Amino acid sequence: MILNQFQPAYDDYMRALELEPNRPLTLHNIGLLYLRHDQKEKGCVYLRKALDHGYPDSSIADEYCP
Repeated sequence: MILNQFQPAYDDYMRALELEPNRPLTLHNIGLLYLRHDQKEKGCVYLRKALDHGYPDSSIADEYCP
């Protein structure tokens, strides 16, 4: 994601979710990845799911996902 390469980052995060489907940090990072690529609706789904599973910071979800 840092290299701004959507598909490789997406593939890596999806593999990580296969191992731990409810890991809050992974869910949050997928949400950020979607937001960075102008896919707000998909990003918000993952950001909210991250919060539901214990991600401690709601500031991005609060700002982008009313």
